[in-house]
Amino acid sequence: MINMDRLKISKRLQTAAGLVIKGNIVADIGTDHGYLPIYLVKNGISPHVIAMDVRSGPLSKAENNIAEYGIKSEVELRLSDGLEKLNIDEAKTVTICGMGGKLMQQILGNGIDKLRDGMQLILSPQSEWAEFRIFLKNNNIHIVNELMIKEDNQYYVIMDCRYQFIAQSAKNRYGGILLERRDPVLKELLCRELELNGRLLEKLKDLRGSEAAAARFKALKKEEMVILEALKYYE
Repeated sequence: MINMDRLKISKRLQTAAGLVIKGNIVADIGTDHGYLPIYLVKNGISPHVIAMDVRSGPLSKAENNIAEYGIKSEVELRLSDGLEKLNIDEAKTVTICGMGGKLMQQILGNGIDKLRDGMQLILSPQSEWAEFRIFLKNNNIHIVNELMIKEDNQYYVIMDCRYQFIAQSAKNRYGGILLERRDPVLKELLCRELELNGRLLEKLKDLRGSEAAAARFKALKKEEMVILEALKYYE
């Protein structure tokens, strides 16, 4: 039996771990020495954690810690700047703890294309709380629960969030009432927009070598997802 007290996990990280949906694969961004991934696996909260950090030094220490606890197959280490090396649909939960609010905004903003509708995000910004909340709202990341703790005479907030881009965007763009009513004229418009969007995507397929074309292609794919989400109301 491994003594978890030796792990030296903070109360803040324990609180964050307690919010993770049990059974989810987790991507821990800025994992440092890997304490949160180890805690999640050893306590049966997550079957697999992708531990990511932009610095090789902390990852090396995390590797040693993970080996000590005998969970090398359950925790995968990646050298990554934020969400950069996370593959789409690879994790159901993303945790980011122990950074300033502005840095967390930068990480989420740069990696917003890696998030999927309904994805859980456990976020604990150390500063700029008000600005951070506005950022979340403007980027379709919705706080569903939050806790505040005091540790070592410091106050910390831990936010349990969900990314809800598609559903929110579909209703905002096409009207919740029209969608709920399954308006036939709106359906005609949706089908027309889906066809047009598809033609534009096809034209851009061979041009994605340029930065502008790649950005346009990504934007059109998001548009396509919104249209398809709206069309689900007619199924």
